[in-house]
Amino acid sequence: MLRRGDLRAEKIEYPDGIGCCIWHIFPGAEGDDEEMGIGWDFSFEQIDDLISMLEELRDVPAEVYNDSED
Repeated sequence: MLRRGDLRAEKIEYPDGIGCCIWHIFPGAEGDDEEMGIGWDFSFEQIDDLISMLEELRDVPAEVYNDSED
């Protein structure tokens, strides 16, 4: 398991290919509880697209939240 701040990640080889998971651990989790949280599974084949999108997300201006129903 990889750890960066509150994020965790794994890469596992299955019979049908390599799968990856990134998740945000629940607040206060430690030890075995770090394996629980809100996560996203994806195919290793998607990792280059994911990295590219994250790099772009870092620099793109944030949209302004507007809760009015105009």
